[in-house]
Amino acid sequence: MYLNSNEYQELVSIIKKCYCPEKIKQPNGDEFFGFYNLKRLYGMPNEFQKTINILSNCLSFYPLCAPDVGISPFIGALSLIKGIPSIYVRNSPKYYYLSYGSKQEHNTPWVFGDFLESGQKVQIFDDVIDSGSSIIKTVQILQEINIVVDSVVCIMSIEDKEKAINNLSKYGITNIKILLEVSEISDNLGRKL
Repeated sequence: MYLNSNEYQELVSIIKKCYCPEKIKQPNGDEFFGFYNLKRLYGMPNEFQKTINILSNCLSFYPLCAPDVGISPFIGALSLIKGIPSIYVRNSPKYYYLSYGSKQEHNTPWVFGDFLESGQKVQIFDDVIDSGSSIIKTVQILQEINIVVDSVVCIMSIEDKEKAINNLSKYGITNIKILLEVSEISDNLGRKL
C-alpha cells in the first residue's frame, strides 16, 4: 500500500464525492450505470487541495508527465507542490509554433512544456487507469524523444488492475502505483443495464 490508513480513508472519502449516478452508453452500445469523474475535483477546491497533498507523498522527484490534457490541473498542482518540472502529452499533435522547449530542433507536436534532456527519467501520473492504453501511447511518444518512463502513478483502477499492469509491463513499465481500486469504493459501479 502506498498510502497510510488516514490518507487512504481521506482519499476514499474525497473520491466518493466524484461519483456520478448516471447511465453511460459505451461506444460498442453497451450501457452501464454509474462512473467516477475525478476531474470534478477541479470544481471542489478544498477536496482538490487535500487530494494533491495526499498524492504528492506518493511521487518521486522525477519530472511529471501527463498522458492527456484533461489531467493537466493535477500535474500542474503536483509539480508546484513537489517543486519538480512537468511535461504534457497532447491528445492530438500541434504543428504550429513551439510547444516543447524553446528550440525548433527539440520541438515535437505531441508534447508541451519545457525541454527535458535526452535520457531524462519521468513519472507518468493519471487519475484513472483501465487497460493502460493512454499510458502506453504516452510511453511510445516519450520513447521517440528519448525520455525514459521510470514509473506510473494512478489514483484509481476502473476494471482489472492486473490487466493494466500486464499491458504496461510489455512496454517495460513495471514500477506502477495504483492507489485505489474502484471495487474498494463502490459495489454497484459499472453494473450492466
